[in-house]
Amino acid sequence: MQKIQNLSFDDIKAGLIATLKETDTFKSYDFEASGLNSVINLLSYNTHMIGFYVRMMLSESFEQSPKLNQSMQSHHKLKR
Repeated sequence: MQKIQNLSFDDIKAGLIATLKETDTFKSYDFEASGLNSVINLLSYNTHMIGFYVRMMLSESFEQSPKLNQSMQSHHKLKR
């Protein structure tokens, strides 16, 4: 299993391919010319978007001046 170093789409995809190549089943598989490439792209995109979403939610919850109105209301409720 590869360690996550970066949440960019290309790094996630490369990590998924490297992990699959470590198994006996997909060791000599051509990932670029296969139907499995579509699944890997989908997984990479999904992971990238979840990482972006989590990063934005954490940013909003810890900033002193939130950008979203809902976040401002939430901070106000916590201070009461």
